[in-house]
Amino acid sequence: MRVVQPGYEINTLPKADVPTESSKDLPPIDLEKVISDVPQEMKGEYMGLLGEFGDLWSRGRFDLGELKVGGKPYEATIPTETSVPIRWQQDRIPFYQREDVKKELDAMQSAGII
Repeated sequence: MRVVQPGYEINTLPKADVPTESSKDLPPIDLEKVISDVPQEMKGEYMGLLGEFGDLWSRGRFDLGELKVGGKPYEATIPTETSVPIRWQQDRIPFYQREDVKKELDAMQSAGII
């Protein structure tokens, strides 16, 4: 376990690898408030863990990470064999929500989620 030296800057966790325009929708995290309940003698160690494992924390709405197996991105498939897909009428989006839905879908597509 790594202990951080005194004077460690609290708000200096690494930035997101995938900056997105939609990440501005998230409120900023006040790390002072987050660690306010941590005993003073443990704060350095706590911040060290946050920094050491910073790649595990999401930095934005679309910062989902990527599962890699053997150093390559993992892609799951669902074998359907000869089954016929079930179909249903698409769910309709009210006209007044279409622009918002389009913006959200475009943001998800540019982030590589869909």
